Amino acid sequence: MTELRVAPSSPTEIPCSPTQAGLVFEGLAGEAGAYVQQAVIEFRERVDAQALSQAWKDTVARHWALRSSFVVGAEGSPYQRVHSDVEAPLVVLDWTSLDAAAREERWVELVAADRATGFDLATPPLLRVVLCRMAAAEYRLLWTYHLAILDGRSRLAVLRDVFASYSGVGANDPANERVPGPSAFAAFARWTNERAHDEEVLGFWEEALRGSTPAASPRQAAGTEEGGVVSRRLERTLSDSLREFAEHHDLTLATVLQGAFAMVLAQEVRLADLVYGTTRAGRRSPPMSTEGFVGVLMVTSPVRVKLDMEKALVAWLRELRAWSIAVRPYEHVPLAEIQRVCGITPPERLVHVLFAYANATMHATLA
Repeated sequence: MTELRVAPSSPTEIPCSPTQAGLVFEGLAGEAGAYVQQAVIEFRERVDAQALSQAWKDTVARHWALRSSFVVGAEGSPYQRVHSDVEAPLVVLDWTSLDAAAREERWVELVAADRATGFDLATPPLLRVVLCRMAAAEYRLLWTYHLAILDGRSRLAVLRDVFASYSGVGANDPANERVPGPSAFAAFARWTNERAHDEEVLGFWEEALRGSTPAASPRQAAGTEEGGVVSRRLERTLSDSLREFAEHHDLTLATVLQGAFAMVLAQEVRLADLVYGTTRAGRRSPPMSTEGFVGVLMVTSPVRVKLDMEKALVAWLRELRAWSIAVRPYEHVPLAEIQRVCGITPPERLVHVLFAYANATMHATLA
């Protein structure tokens, strides 16, 4: 287990949001690769490694979150330390002398090793970038970073900035200077931490979840811990039909898919009134504007689902959508606090199963 050094108070330190604090503590207690995220981008053209390296340096200089590390204060709470001068060097590898099989083997080894290396959370930057030249006009970029500095929406913003800088687009745009700074995020973090002690907010969750049952993992329900990855790609006609169904009934595609997920989960764990978790962007509920924020604003929030076979499907889906809207003002509360007011004590957990939905892929956004 890695330990963070205790640091005195400093003007460069700002509080962590509850989500960040949880990621930091779990990252310290877990394996080296815990909460390490990776993005792989392929280029079918020649890449100017020097220009790409400069683009990454420019982006790290622009976004304070990419220059952050984490320390533990004297009171035992983690803080972000924002550094003024941090570089993220681009490591360039040339594998063009290897045959195709050897290149692929090297690539698989690189990705796995870089993930397993993890990060020392007290030492910035908490990201690494490697550019591999696979053939004359074929490159692969591996970007590895810790989830405590960026959520999914922020990751896309960073990549957009990198490639805008690389191509020279928007280099002189005054908007580039209006990126929210550490003080703006500090205000957000303080607000989210206050939510954990707000009696009205906690009372909402206590009432909303009273009498429900946490849904166990289907693997636990089946008595096995074996896991794996199952991937399903829907045919275009089915995807279009789902979107049309959602639009026709004034629903979101996320609600329709979550409804299907909830039905399958309920059948697997044999519950008609259950609780699972979902990830939320967390950008609509704060009282301050979060436009342009790059950092960790996402939250994990409980979802309570009641199955009623007598109810029409659309009406039931609208109830699921209504839940999503109703909890928005209360979403920035740590799960640990929600568990506490619901009478759930460790090692028991409120959320064992998580539903996550992304309405845009990295490929589509960057295209």
